Amino acid sequence: MKHWLKLLGLSTIGLCLCLWLGRGSQAIDLNLVLGVARQTTVVVAQDLKDGDNQALREAFRPGSGVLIGRKNDDYYVLTNAHVVSARGTDYGVRTADGIVHFVDDQDTNDNIIPLGKLNQNKVEGSDLAVVHFTAPGKNYPIVTINRQKITKEPVFVAGWPDPGPQFPSRSFRLTSGTLRALLKQPEDGDYNTQYSAPTRRGMSGGPVFNSRGELIAIHGRGGGKNLAEYGEPDRDCAQDCVNRGIAIDIFLAKTQQNPRYAPIFASAPPDPKTVAQLPLAPSSQIIADIYKLFTDLRGVKTKVDDIEKRLERLPQDRL
Repeated sequence: MKHWLKLLGLSTIGLCLCLWLGRGSQAIDLNLVLGVARQTTVVVAQDLKDGDNQALREAFRPGSGVLIGRKNDDYYVLTNAHVVSARGTDYGVRTADGIVHFVDDQDTNDNIIPLGKLNQNKVEGSDLAVVHFTAPGKNYPIVTINRQKITKEPVFVAGWPDPGPQFPSRSFRLTSGTLRALLKQPEDGDYNTQYSAPTRRGMSGGPVFNSRGELIAIHGRGGGKNLAEYGEPDRDCAQDCVNRGIAIDIFLAKTQQNPRYAPIFASAPPDPKTVAQLPLAPSSQIIADIYKLFTDLRGVKTKVDDIEKRLERLPQDRL
C-alpha cells in the first residue's frame, strides 16, 4: 500500500513538508522540489485596476506559470493559453523575488505567443502560451525539463491560487499526489496527463514537477465534472481529485524545431539542486494585494506614455 500526503502552503511561515513513501520507492528530497518550485513558479495576470476583491478575480482570473527559458535579459514563461486569452491589454509577471515585470500586449503582439485558442468551453490546439518579459540585471533560474513520466510516481503541482477563507492572501502553494494516467488520446487542449495532486483556481498554468524537481507538465484543468472551470475542482472532487495537465513533450514537439521559439531554449537550465539552494525572502511568497502591484505598474507606464506624448507636441526648436 502506497501512502502520500499533500503539501499544503501555510499562509505566514512557508510550507508543511511531508514525505511520499511506497514499496520500492526512493526517498524524496522535498527541499529540492520545494526550492525549485518556489524559484521558478510565477504569477501571470492581466493588469488590474482596483483591490483584491472577488468580482475582479472572477473577471480577470490571475494564473500561474513557470520560467522555462532565457536569453540574456529576455525571459520566457510557459503558462496556459486561457490564462492570457484576453489580448490587446497589459499583463504582469511576478517573479519569486516579488518584482512585477511589465508585459506589453497593446503595442506589440510578440510578447505573448499562444499555442491554442479558447473557444467557449473547449480549447482548439494546445492550451499553452509563452509569455516574454525583460529583466535587465536579473539572474532568474529556469526549470529543467524531463520528458520521461512513469504512472504512479509522485508529482508536485505549484502555483499561486486565489485567496479564500483558509488563506486570505494570495500565497505560493505546492501540492503533492501521484501520476494517475497518461492518455494516448488527449482531451481538447492537448490535456493528456492526469494526477491526484489537488489544485485551486489561480494555479492554472503552474508547473507539474517530478520528485527530482524537473518539469514534466503544465497544470491547467481541475478534476471535477465541470471542465469549463479550469483549475478549480468541483466540491465532489475535494478529497480524491484527478486533475489534468499537458505533458511537456507536447510543448517541445511544437516549438523546439521552430526558429520562432529558438530564444526559449538558448540557455541550458542549471542543475535543480543549484536552483533549490538560491536564497529567497519569505515575504515574497505572500501577496497581500496583487492588484495594487499591477495598478502601480500600469500607473508608471501611463505617466511615461503621457510624457512621451507631450514631448511629441512640443515644437522641435524647444527640444
